[in-house]
Amino acid sequence: GIPELVEDGVCGRLVAAGAVEPLAEAMDELLQAPTEQLAEWGAKGARRTAQRHRAATEAARLAELIEASAAGRLH
Repeated sequence: GIPELVEDGVCGRLVAAGAVEPLAEAMDELLQAPTEQLAEWGAKGARRTAQRHRAATEAARLAELIEASAAGRLH
């Protein structure tokens, strides 16, 4: 989901689903933000995604889940 990809105020903005007023405020903030800040957030978001969602990392996590399931540690 989105919270796994975006850290609020670091590489983007997050608001609760259905929260219209906070969404409008976040959008207004972004529209007024300096281009440099938006570029920095974009770069941080790209790095965060690359670090957290590499194929090797995801494969290792999947292998751990399979091993735990085979050992009866998952319910």
